[in-house]
Amino acid sequence: MLVGFIRSFYAGYSLGASKSELEKYAAMFGHYLPKQWNIKGGSYNDMLFALSTSIIFDITRHDVKPITDLLISEKYKDFVLDSMSNYLISDFEIRTDELKFKKSIKPLADIIRLSCSDKVEAVNRLKYYLDKEWLNKHKDGIICNTDHLLDEVKFKSYVGYWCIESAALVIMLGLDDSVLKDCRHYPYDLVHG
Repeated sequence: MLVGFIRSFYAGYSLGASKSELEKYAAMFGHYLPKQWNIKGGSYNDMLFALSTSIIFDITRHDVKPITDLLISEKYKDFVLDSMSNYLISDFEIRTDELKFKKSIKPLADIIRLSCSDKVEAVNRLKYYLDKEWLNKHKDGIICNTDHLLDEVKFKSYVGYWCIESAALVIMLGLDDSVLKDCRHYPYDLVHG
């Protein structure tokens, strides 16, 4: 069920759906995530998507709290997820400096840390991530560039190559994204639409 909301969101964005049209998929995802996610079977990307879209759509504390409570109850600690949660709920404590997936998530943590001292360098690091690293780090996930080639009907879909979390970072960190506008994977309209 959760994958369906994510696919609908990405496909809608790829087809040019408005930000207000996309918000319903993010809201439904955020509603169902706390009911279906747990530390044993939950996907990091599901949590990243939920927090990213909560930032993008300025979801209220009341609606985001079940997601952040889930991080606490499941004792799921990650610097990037904690930082996003702290942005959404200011009294949410950043509980760790560690990352669940160092190889793929480290660039996001680097961008967050850089933004504290140098926002220009942080946005340049984000640009490098979008241009050179992001797609390579996600070849096996929901946006796999071979999804449309699979024989199984349930997998035949192409949802686009959008780095939704980059839009959330721009909003969260207050970055000037003018240098990102032409990045292939940056969903500019989610920040400015």
